Amino acid sequence: MHRSLGVVATLVALIAGCDEGSAAPAVTLEMRDDQCTRPACFCDIELPECQQHLFEVTAELRGDEAGELPVIRSLGVDVVRAELLEMLAADGLLEPTPWDAPLQMLKLVPADQTIAETLVDDLLVGVAAFYSWDTGEVTIIEGNTPDDNTIGSTVLSHEFVHALQDRDQGLQALRDMWVESTDTSTALRHAFEGEADVLSTIVLILASGGRDEDDFPWDDYYDAFLDAMLQAIGDTASPFLSAPYNLPYPQGGRVVHAIRRDGGQAAVEQLYVDGPGGAVDWIGEQAPAGRSTLVREPTCVPVLPGGERSALDADSLGALGLFGLLMGQGMAGFDALELSAALRADVIVVLGDASAPTAADTASVEWRMEFATAGDALEVQRALRSPSIGVRTEGEALRMWAAGTDVDLDALATRDGCGDPGALADALGDSEVRRPKDALDRMRRLTASPSRHAILPD
Repeated sequence: MHRSLGVVATLVALIAGCDEGSAAPAVTLEMRDDQCTRPACFCDIELPECQQHLFEVTAELRGDEAGELPVIRSLGVDVVRAELLEMLAADGLLEPTPWDAPLQMLKLVPADQTIAETLVDDLLVGVAAFYSWDTGEVTIIEGNTPDDNTIGSTVLSHEFVHALQDRDQGLQALRDMWVESTDTSTALRHAFEGEADVLSTIVLILASGGRDEDDFPWDDYYDAFLDAMLQAIGDTASPFLSAPYNLPYPQGGRVVHAIRRDGGQAAVEQLYVDGPGGAVDWIGEQAPAGRSTLVREPTCVPVLPGGERSALDADSLGALGLFGLLMGQGMAGFDALELSAALRADVIVVLGDASAPTAADTASVEWRMEFATAGDALEVQRALRSPSIGVRTEGEALRMWAAGTDVDLDALATRDGCGDPGALADALGDSEVRRPKDALDRMRRLTASPSRHAILPD
């Protein structure tokens, strides 16, 4: 994904209260004591005194004492890539899983990469920095951060928000508390990234000195940001994997800003106590409260096969899973987002031979979704254009399936009806199959979370 500063110039102009293309005042830290009277200053993020200043400003916005500065390191792209792949390999995340072939059949992921490899590639193209909750370190990626104090300061503030979230709420503890599926994992990411984007943008507003936070055009900002992210996702090899990493920035930020505006920072942090809901809450721009008010339990699960085939794993991919599917089928980003906001429940089951769970020739997959209306289900059906994907609707429900052979595809077409949720749970038992969320969550622990808002696509 190519990133450029075109959108950044527009957003900085909004913040500074000047015409598009005009530069925001670039105040250096060295000027701070005798000339800069603003609450925050732009500065060279390689300097220790700059790092300390930005950490203190960011902590104050959260109502925190700054405390000890996180370790900050600068590494080249190739070094970061090798390091991440080594860590993922140590966790077995570069090995084939029963999910690989089914997701490829649904045209959700590239055929020549694991989920983790695709995520690493997406991360390293244009991402400026990231915080790792595995190590507690902030890593600045050399060459990906423009030599611009305005952008660099905002990027570092973003990562400091994650360091403070980790210190105060515990990112791994929140993941353990709230993540049950790929959908809930994505919802939690909206909360993390939304808060980080809002607070680091406020730092940018304070340092620019052209506007008050309350006067800043937040809606214009997030409209432009969402448009940029939808373009970026559309340019990737896998919108399905890119969406959970990119959409939480504008969509999470928009919702978190509304929560902060109405209830202050304490209301934002209450999200971590009450729970992040489902991804559909965030893309529908709802404020989640504990269990989602939009997501419901599926009323129907796939019928289990007989013979040597068995259910290997199940998951809920949620609204962003559907969004990735629709974009991969050629639907425009805004249309896919609007239709995905109508999803109310989903369950996807991977089927195969338990004695050879990663074999592509015996793999198949069934994905059932329930929508707000029957019209939404029909619209999704019309969007699925791949001949290798079977689809059928009944009222508000949609059933979709794919298989490695025509024989298996035909067999799935005849296996209609509703299965027993208890039987599915019993068949899966304590499945230790690595799901899509496992790669997403591991990447989140290693790189939670790359700064996206300062380097946006054309």
